Amino acid sequence: QSIDPSVSLPYWDYTIEGQKVNETGRIRDWRESIVFSNEMFGSATVNGMVTDGRFGYTKAKYNANNYTTVTNAYGFMRAPWNQNANPYVTRYNTTYGFDFTAVPNCQTHKDILSKNTFTEFGSMVAYASHGTTHMMIGGIGNADYKNVLKSLNYSLNDAQTWVPTAFAYQKNMFRKGWLSCPKTCSLDTPMTECK
Repeated sequence: QSIDPSVSLPYWDYTIEGQKVNETGRIRDWRESIVFSNEMFGSATVNGMVTDGRFGYTKAKYNANNYTTVTNAYGFMRAPWNQNANPYVTRYNTTYGFDFTAVPNCQTHKDILSKNTFTEFGSMVAYASHGTTHMMIGGIGNADYKNVLKSLNYSLNDAQTWVPTAFAYQKNMFRKGWLSCPKTCSLDTPMTECK
């Protein structure tokens, strides 16, 4: 702000809420953070379109091909593997149908900062200290693998341990060219058919 006082970059030390969750066992301490107030980013308990806070009813950039090379098949400025057709900013409390409560805390950051090499630090900082926050803040909607796995009698305890990895692998596989995503889908194509 020393250059332009009207510009600011919000900073959230989510370790504070993460530590509180780890001490109390109450995930609501995370979801009721001041960050998720109506004055800031809106409720963290939504499953779909964000309707309150500063980004309530904010439209996602559409026809973004004229703006960026990174769009989803519907033409919204979203990751290519994110086939979300909702024209508004969205947030989900679940990822693949699972509700996560493992948020980074003080010990997580201490462990990362105690690494002796950049390789160790770099691999941990990408996931342990903030990776789960993507699932806690944005999540993945319209992909209820939990109930699919449950119907197949798959251990949901086992599944919950690999779901965060699947979340990361999806983008990593796309970036390596191992996962292809549709280039275009019309807005009237159901998300379940945009493959």
